[in-house]
Amino acid sequence: MKTLLAFVRLPPATRAQAIEASASLLFARALVAGVPMRRWRERVVTAPPGATGSDTEISEDALHRARGLCRIVRKVARRAPFRAVCLPQAMAAQWMLRRRGIPSHVVFGARRSGDAATEFHAWLQVGAEMVLGGKEQATWHPFAPQGASLR
Repeated sequence: MKTLLAFVRLPPATRAQAIEASASLLFARALVAGVPMRRWRERVVTAPPGATGSDTEISEDALHRARGLCRIVRKVARRAPFRAVCLPQAMAAQWMLRRRGIPSHVVFGARRSGDAATEFHAWLQVGAEMVLGGKEQATWHPFAPQGASLR
């Protein structure tokens, strides 16, 4: 009930973005869970390994809007009735940014954990800034998914 009250009290534009984020997260989660990557990878713009995004000129206003949208995606993902981890969040945020004309790249990375298992992570980059999932970025090694279209 508390969450519903908080949602209703949001400004109308933010409420609409939260609904858009919910739908995008649900669609991204369904794609990741139920469809082979080769079928949906073209819907995700990825960055080549080592790309910093500094070659893409992003206005301060666009970067500010991207940060705000990503904050909404993170909040919605925490409250979602399904598990929306890094990749669905990055995909949903990228789709939302694309609809607003803000270019972004999903970056895939891996690292070895303490027990020598490989962990994978995805984050979203706008220009040179990691706007979603970039915590502990230095511990991850970026890579491009095999066969992905790098734009």
